[in-house]
Amino acid sequence: MGFNRYHHLLKVRDVCEIFEMYKKKGLPSNYIHANYIYPKYFIGIKTVYNYLGIPYKKQIEEFEKEMNKAKVK
Repeated sequence: MGFNRYHHLLKVRDVCEIFEMYKKKGLPSNYIHANYIYPKYFIGIKTVYNYLGIPYKKQIEEFEKEMNKAKVK
């Protein structure tokens, strides 16, 4: 897993956190996308739904463990 994948996972995390925060407030998905996600990340609603299905927390942890192992060597 390369650095590009790591940065992509950080973007996925940011989008998911924004989406979940406003979804808890009861806002519709299209409104969240149009007013909070699209202006910052320029991604479509389908991409947002794809991001929501990615287990980013686990993958970020695994990547950070690999980075720490590489630093130790």
